[in-house]
Amino acid sequence: MALHRRMDISNGVLVQAACYKHDHSALLAALRMTEGRYRGVALIGADTDDSTLQQLHDGGVRGIRFNFMGHLPSERNLDQLRLQAQRIKNFGWHVLLHGQIDQLLPVLGAWKNLDVPMIIDHMARVDATKPINESAFQDLETYLKAKNRWIKLSGVDRVMQGAAGPWAAALPIATRLLQVSSGRAIWGTDWPHPNIQGEMPDDMKLLDFVEEVCGDAATKATVLSGNPQHLYF
Repeated sequence: MALHRRMDISNGVLVQAACYKHDHSALLAALRMTEGRYRGVALIGADTDDSTLQQLHDGGVRGIRFNFMGHLPSERNLDQLRLQAQRIKNFGWHVLLHGQIDQLLPVLGAWKNLDVPMIIDHMARVDATKPINESAFQDLETYLKAKNRWIKLSGVDRVMQGAAGPWAAALPIATRLLQVSSGRAIWGTDWPHPNIQGEMPDDMKLLDFVEEVCGDAATKATVLSGNPQHLYF
C-alpha cells in the first residue's frame, strides 16, 4: 500500500500467489483492508464449490488465473480448465492466462469459441531479447482481435530476461499488442516480483514504460484506469 501511495495508485488488483494454492484467506483479508478499492484474482480447482465462488465474489474477487509456466503448480487439462472458466462466467469474472507464448497458443486455439473474457498475462512472456517468432506472434495477434480477449502490458522486465530498464527492445512488442487488441489492455506492477532473475525492477520505471507504450493521455487513462474499472469494478 505504501508503494502504491508513492506511485499515486488508488485502486488495484491482487492476484492470488501460487504458493497459497486454493487458500484465499490472506487475499480476502487484504481485500477487506482496502474497503472496496482493490479487487482480487483467485486460483480455483475442480473441487471448488459454488458457495466458495460466491464467498470469493462477495470478498472482491473478479477473476481466476490459470498458470501454464512449468515452475507453477496448476491443472493443465484444458477440458477441466474450460469447465472452470464456464463456471465463473455467471459471476461476470474473467480468466487470466499466464504462460509463454508457445504454451498459450494451443489454449487460445482450443478456446477460441469460449465466451468468457480472457486476459493474456505479462505480454505472453515473449522473449524480447531474441528475434521475434513472427509466425507465433501473428497467431497471438489474431486471437487478440476477438472482442473479449485482452492483453496485460506487464512484466516487461521478465520479457527482457531480467535486464534493467528502460527496456527499449520490448517497446515494439508492447506497442503491437496494444494496437492489435484495439485498446483492450491493462497493466500491473507485478509486485513483489517473485522468482526474479537478475536485478529487482524499479516499479516507477515499469510505470514509465507502459506510459511510453500508451503514448497519449487518452490511451494512458484507458489502459491504467478505464479498462481496469470495466473489468474489475
